[in-house]
Amino acid sequence: MRFGQFKALLSLSDEAIELADRHNIDEGILRHVLTLQQVDQVEMLQHVIHHNLTVKQAQQICEQGLIEEITRVC
Repeated sequence: MRFGQFKALLSLSDEAIELADRHNIDEGILRHVLTLQQVDQVEMLQHVIHHNLTVKQAQQICEQGLIEEITRVC
């Protein structure tokens, strides 16, 4: 089961994987970022990095579809 979870992370965009690796983004955050379209994944990860978001905060943004609002504000 754990292998399947790691394998799912590989569906992130290449740029998102590189960014997550470079900044040691928590796996929990990445699981929520997976729910976004690939074009939004990098934007979300940049927001996580710049604002030091927690897993819970990232979850709320991803689940509520607030990524569009974040990209307009930033």
